[in-house]
Amino acid sequence: MVSYLIFAILFFSVSYGLYRLWRRRVDGDITHGAQSEWDRLSRQDEALLKGLTPSSFQDIYAHTFTPRFPGYVVACIGIFLLGTPLVLGFLEGMLYLATLWEWLPQPGEMATELYMNADGASVVRKVSPETLSYIMQDWSGFYFFFGILFFWIGIVFMMMRRYHAKERGTLREEILRRR
Repeated sequence: MVSYLIFAILFFSVSYGLYRLWRRRVDGDITHGAQSEWDRLSRQDEALLKGLTPSSFQDIYAHTFTPRFPGYVVACIGIFLLGTPLVLGFLEGMLYLATLWEWLPQPGEMATELYMNADGASVVRKVSPETLSYIMQDWSGFYFFFGILFFWIGIVFMMMRRYHAKERGTLREEILRRR
């Protein structure tokens, strides 16, 4: 577990560092683009810029044109890396409690019952009850796969829902909204 945490922290740190380098470069481009757009709008549509300073316009321009998707990807990576062990621990705890409280039949019991009650199932009769017990034990842990799958799908769903809920308008709409 310690090696996983070291790997997760290292991978997330590298991802976040690359994101910050990319973001710094984009912020420079956004600053240059804001100045060019301020000059263009000052000449063509002075009424739109009424009451705005160049710094407030630059904030609006940056809010409108800075790409948001890479930030959401880095957030998803962090949640995946830190949340997956927690989900696996939760699933293991639920399996332990379900077995302790006898909500789930034991693989050996299921294999014996399948072996004894399989009238026409020739596949079940071809293996010994012990082998069938191992097969049932492997199948019973398959819900870990679905637990992680639903966790990951849920994270992507929540992030994309948030991404689209905070959709930005055009520059003109944002300027008029901020007035």
